[in-house]
Amino acid sequence: MNVDMRINISKLLFAIYLVVLLLLGLLPINAASALNDIYVINLRGDYFLHVFIFVPWMLLNINKYHKILIWLVTGLFLACCLEGLQYFLPYRSFNVNDLIFNCVGILIGWGLLLMAKKINRVRRKKRVYLYK
Repeated sequence: MNVDMRINISKLLFAIYLVVLLLLGLLPINAASALNDIYVINLRGDYFLHVFIFVPWMLLNINKYHKILIWLVTGLFLACCLEGLQYFLPYRSFNVNDLIFNCVGILIGWGLLLMAKKINRVRRKKRVYLYK
């Protein structure tokens, strides 16, 4: 697979991911209501869903020329905006804990991205490749 095709596939994946984020954040979907009754260490189950949904933001950085810090701030801004918009929608409700866990998901994705970059650097130095 050539580089241009990989870039197009990653852009398509990112576009799909962004549309799903917007739909989940703005449409009157109440799929997480069953998760509201599940508690783990006094945290509702839907908070883990918020984390899980936002982790891919950092990993789907379609433009590798973006600085990681700028991409991180953009993701945090998007996470805050999506939750903030719910304050103004009559069929949605703003929850500061949802906002916090949206941001936690972005930060976990950032940590995973930094770890992957470090592993990649070590492999390049040792010339160990998973595939050729």
